[in-house]
Amino acid sequence: MASYIAQNESIRDELAEVAEFEAANELVVEPDDDAAMGYHRFRLYADVAAGSPAAGPRGPDEIDVPEDELLQVPGSQFGAVRLHGDSLDEELPDGSIAIFTPHGYGAGDMVVVTIHDGISPEPEQTVKRYVRRGGMVRLFPCSSNPEHEVLELMPERVEIHGRVVLAKLPGGQWQHVLRMHPRDLG
Repeated sequence: MASYIAQNESIRDELAEVAEFEAANELVVEPDDDAAMGYHRFRLYADVAAGSPAAGPRGPDEIDVPEDELLQVPGSQFGAVRLHGDSLDEELPDGSIAIFTPHGYGAGDMVVVTIHDGISPEPEQTVKRYVRRGGMVRLFPCSSNPEHEVLELMPERVEIHGRVVLAKLPGGQWQHVLRMHPRDLG
């Protein structure tokens, strides 16, 4: 448990850095001097839970995103997180890297969030499909595992960091992440 809490504190700190960068407008897409021509290099800010506590082997702390993939998604500011778990396995398998933008999320989007549930000693960072209904935020898994349930939370308990627009799957393929119609989420 202490290891999980320490790991969660680290993730929260890294996501706080994302928020600071967003506020300072420092996530504007610009090629890194070391990035290969035609790519943009991003720092991976955190390993986040997608059904289980963020754990497992960490890969590289940076990712090179092909410029032609970024040109197909809206936004000029981006961050990246690595997913661990199976709550999104129907869309993004364990080990995928999600590229997100802090702008323009809405119902049906896949979002990077911090949950302050008031029960756990530390907030939990995760990626889920987002819908707001009846004054509540609902976070939907997209999983073949029936153990994952919809989380229904008060809006003040959910901090949204951004909308996932692109993902690098474990096999190296790039996949655009599109908004789903809320009625398709349940």
